[in-house]
Amino acid sequence: MNRKLISFLILIIVLMKMSQVTFNVQKVKASGSIEIRADGLVDPPGTPILNVSNVTYTFASDISGSIVVRRSNIVIDGNGHALEGLGYDKGFYLNGTRNVTIKNTKIQDFKDNGINFYRTSNNTICRNTITTNGDGICLDYSLNTTIVGNVITANKYNGINLRWSPDNTISGNNITSNYYGLRFDEAHRNMIIGNVVTKNKMYGIHLYMSYDNTIAENLIETSTDHGIYLLRSLGNTLAENIIIKNKDDGIHLHMSFNNTIIRNNIDTNGDGISLSASSNNTISGNTLFLNNYDGLYLYDSFSNSIHHNNFIDNSHQWRSIVSANVWDNGFEGNYWSNYAGIDLNQDGIGDTPYIMDENNADHYPLIGRFHSFNTSLGYYVNVISNSTIEDFQYFKSNSTIRMHVSNITAAQTFGFCKVCIPKGLMPPPYVVIIDEGLTEVLHLNETIYDNGTHIWIYFAYEHSTHKVAIIHEHTQYDNYYLLFMTTTFSIIATLLAVIFYRRKLAKAKQQVLK
Repeated sequence: MNRKLISFLILIIVLMKMSQVTFNVQKVKASGSIEIRADGLVDPPGTPILNVSNVTYTFASDISGSIVVRRSNIVIDGNGHALEGLGYDKGFYLNGTRNVTIKNTKIQDFKDNGINFYRTSNNTICRNTITTNGDGICLDYSLNTTIVGNVITANKYNGINLRWSPDNTISGNNITSNYYGLRFDEAHRNMIIGNVVTKNKMYGIHLYMSYDNTIAENLIETSTDHGIYLLRSLGNTLAENIIIKNKDDGIHLHMSFNNTIIRNNIDTNGDGISLSASSNNTISGNTLFLNNYDGLYLYDSFSNSIHHNNFIDNSHQWRSIVSANVWDNGFEGNYWSNYAGIDLNQDGIGDTPYIMDENNADHYPLIGRFHSFNTSLGYYVNVISNSTIEDFQYFKSNSTIRMHVSNITAAQTFGFCKVCIPKGLMPPPYVVIIDEGLTEVLHLNETIYDNGTHIWIYFAYEHSTHKVAIIHEHTQYDNYYLLFMTTTFSIIATLLAVIFYRRKLAKAKQQVLK
């Protein structure tokens, strides 16, 4: 009896030990770091990552823990599965590696960074969902990274954070509901193109001491603070972005110089564009519409070049405090929806200046809104018009510009276009045709201005909806010549056919008579 009892107690102890060992192994697997080693092996063994030829690594299931990547020239495919932090610091961590692709992974719940690259180059991060981390993606001293097609949302600090990292491309990402959308610290020559940056709690895009970056064709909206904020940053280009409904400024520059802000649509923000202690910037071709405070606010800012912008129905079109700037390029200024001047000499420019204060005046205010159209050859055609312009097209095959114009208001009876054409795109002289010649062209001036590389023309019309064609004059003559030659050949061919038919008919009659 005692022996049985002793054996039973020994069995219980053994089972308890086995249970404890099993529990500890499971705990180590959940919390341990996974490593893709430099020799290509995955450590620890048994990790649910399929390794094909030490080149492609594919998740077979969700994984908890961090992955340290020490091998270059590989592809890591999450295959739709998750990499979960559960309180750990980093999701994917790369140090010194290159040419690594991370794709198709749900990366979530890491305290520090969902993805962290340190001193890496030529890597790709694509089609991942990166959420509820510290930073979604963080690049430190890393270059030539492509970040494309990711959903980066609800991260505690930054959606994307670049620190001392140059020459990277960030495009086609959805960056939503982070604290900062994108934040750059001393990051230079990066391309931020075609992203959706919305509902971020601080700034949409923030640049600090960052030079020569391009921010283009992004949608930046509903940030709690500024849409784009440049601090102590030089030589950056902000082009063709849609910047709307940001609570503070659409674009704010502080102590920033020699930046270019061009062809952006900026509406329904606090201020449209705000400059403080910032000089020698270029602000051109932007539309500032219905902003709640100022279209353009300048404080302690000098020698900025401001022209070809449309200031439309902002609460205040401008505000200038201790600032003196240049509001035209020497022959064309800006469009102001509250400008009351007239244009008696019909050149698209108001006859009286738009005066702001003793230090600021637009000497050549535009009578119509400014438009800039990119052609297939990369040349821009600029149009100043009091009409709505739609369907602008350039046809290289026959050197023709075509567009539709219509009246902006029902009461509008007179319309005009002042068109700036690059000679490299379409050499003069030009012919203007409205509605295939059925509508009269009024006040045509074919050489209103010529600076050697571009030529400006002016024409007007009685208003309704019209089709306008601007044709290289020799093209028109060539078309007439082609039409003439085609018609002539057609007539000659018809006459020859008639002669041949008559001869054939006469010959047939002679054979019958015989």
